[in-house]
Formats: sequence, C-alpha cells, structure tokens
Amino acid sequence: MKSHVLDSTMLEAFESGVLNPLLNIVKRDRDLILEFRAHYATIYCKGHRMDIRQSGKYYEISADEKFLAEPKKLQSREGAEAFVKNVLPFVKQAIAEHRSARNEIECEQALIHANNADDLNTDYFAIDRQGYLGTDQDRIDVLGIYWPDHTSDKDVDLALIEVKFALSGKIGEVADQVTGYYNTLEKNIDGVAEEAQKLLRQKLRMGLITSASKDALAKLEKLRVSRDPKRVKIVLAMVDYNPRSTQLESELTKLGELQAARRLAHPIEVFHLGFGLWTKNARKVPALSAATA
Repeated sequence: MKSHVLDSTMLEAFESGVLNPLLNIVKRDRDLILEFRAHYATIYCKGHRMDIRQSGKYYEISADEKFLAEPKKLQSREGAEAFVKNVLPFVKQAIAEHRSARNEIECEQALIHANNADDLNTDYFAIDRQGYLGTDQDRIDVLGIYWPDHTSDKDVDLALIEVKFALSGKIGEVADQVTGYYNTLEKNIDGVAEEAQKLLRQKLRMGLITSASKDALAKLEKLRVSRDPKRVKIVLAMVDYNPRSTQLESELTKLGELQAARRLAHPIEVFHLGFGLWTKNARKVPALSAATA
C-alpha cells in the first residue's frame, strides 16, 4: 500500500522553510486545502490542483497551463511570498473562469475545509483526500477519523467518507462501491490506521486541523487510531441530491445489510449537504394552536 505521509524534508520546508508562505496562505484562504503525497504536496482549489515538488535546490510549483503557463521555481521564502502575492491570485481567477460547473471533487475539497478548518466543532476530521485503502485502485474520497466525544481518551475511529454530488457518480452502485472499500480496508486495517495516525499528527502539527478547542486538539495528537474494523465509521455525503430521485433507495437497504453482516459498531450514516432547497428535506416547525401561541 502506498503512503501519503509527507517526507521530513518537505514537512520542514512547510513549517519553517521555503514553503512556509504557501502553508500560511492555505490556512487563511477558504478556497484552498493542502494534501500530502509522500514526496510532494498538492494545493487544491475549487476542483483543480497545484503540485509542489522538490527539484534540486529549489521547489517547483506547477498546474494546468490554463492556470499557470509554466512552473514556478521557489528558492527562498521571499520567492514563495512573491508567488503568493503576485501569482496565486491570478491562478485562482483563471480557475474561477474555467470552471464550467460545480463538481464532486470541488465538493470534497469544501467538505474537508469546513470540517478541518471552520469553527464547527464537528464529529469528523478529514485526514486524506483520495486516501489509499489498499492498491492504487482502492481509494476512498475522504479518509478521516470519527471523534464525537472530544473529551474521550479512547482510540479514535477511522471514517470512510464517500461524496456524491447531485445525481452523478453512479449513485445506483454506491452500496457495492462502499462494500468494496470496506472489504479492502478490513484486509489492510493495520496499515491504513497507521497511515491515518501519521497523517493526522502531521496535519495537527502544521495547523491544518483547527476545528476544535486547543485542549481537544492537544489530546487528539496523542490518541491512537483504532485497528478494529468493526469500529470503522462509514458515511455517505450526498451533496445537493434531489430527494425526488429513487436512485438511493435500494442502496440504503444494501448498506443496511453490510452494517448487519459486519456487525459495525457505528451505524452507517447518510448526510444531505449543499445549497439545494427541497421541501422534502426540510425539518417542519411544530404547528401550535392559537391558544398555545
């Protein structure tokens, strides 16, 4: 199984070296997230990417030529600061102009940022986008941890988060997809948990996960990720899924069968997210009589 844990040289470059201005802008900018890829790192922006690689004595940042005509070489903090100030705004503007529509990848990135960096005090933290569960083909949209009790000293649980946008992404096959992910994870649980634990600690160390109290985050950095496959939390994040569609109904039954057959400690949950407003998804306010009112 491949590892995404960032090598120590690049980790130090982000923390206190040449790449520190890039880390700082990611922390300030809601449109950006930073993911680790072992010997390189990627900044994602609205469904697109900028890769950062070491090349000799400098770091090179590259993107699709529509956004960045040629790679930029960063040899000093001052050079990285100049990139952030003078180049990155134009890259972001080009990305905004070339986006034809919102897509699943952009939704994944927004979900990661919200749960990791917004002041939400959520039950989940994202550890790795497109995290490995086994072979190159076995990757989950978002590998995370499930930690609803921020006062607990127990091991935290792995979370498999699959994101679907609107009616795309083969929703009618999602139960088989998730079952396949779980089967792969079950065979590699020790390796995946170890990987998640290292990535979690790196992201906490770099200040990329802040959506909890300082005391909770300090505690989390010391906790172990559970190696028990029955404690894995499975989540479907349905972004702007039209409730009039019937594609999901039969899949929920299959997911229930997976939950029962594997005796999962946590129920599989389906979250409806996004900006689409459908009356069927609304929580109704209780009707009161005139006398009660």
